[in-house]
Amino acid sequence: MIRDDNADILYCLIQKIAWRYRERDILNSDTKKTIKWLMNVVFLVYLLMLLRMTVFRNGFVDSDVFSNGSLNLVPFSDLIRIANNDMGVFIYLALGNIVVFMPFGFFIAWYEKNVGLAVVTLWGFFLSLGIELSQYVFGTGVTEIDDIILNTLGCLLGGIIERAIYYLYLKKQRKEAETDVRLDEEEKNIEN
Repeated sequence: MIRDDNADILYCLIQKIAWRYRERDILNSDTKKTIKWLMNVVFLVYLLMLLRMTVFRNGFVDSDVFSNGSLNLVPFSDLIRIANNDMGVFIYLALGNIVVFMPFGFFIAWYEKNVGLAVVTLWGFFLSLGIELSQYVFGTGVTEIDDIILNTLGCLLGGIIERAIYYLYLKKQRKEAETDVRLDEEEKNIEN
């Protein structure tokens, strides 16, 4: 059986947490909507820039459709060749493919809190696959399996970063709630 002091503490803790969430929802609902709207706009701009950078590098010309695309299905063959010739270019290409997809993973993880990192990674895989196939169709680049692998890895890393930030935020919120409960207990003890 729970002692009365422990029950009071538990009740105060639950009440304090419920009050904080209710207060945050009431006071910050407009702020939350604004942040979500801004994130959506930033994400849309990011996607447009990503497509411009990867698929429509030189603009869109009808005559290029299905005419200049090339395909490389051997993982990392070009990157290994490039690494042997110029390590700087290798790092630029490899890290670039990872870093350019990190915002996508971050946004998907931020927007869809109830999905796991596997789903976030799948989103990245399918976006990368779509971009690579578009490069082939529009003849704007080399469609490479290693780009898909590195882009998907970047998406996963972006999702991990978002989840780490989110869990650190939750940990901070819990710590603040525990501190508030302790202060309430001390005030209650002082009054008695």
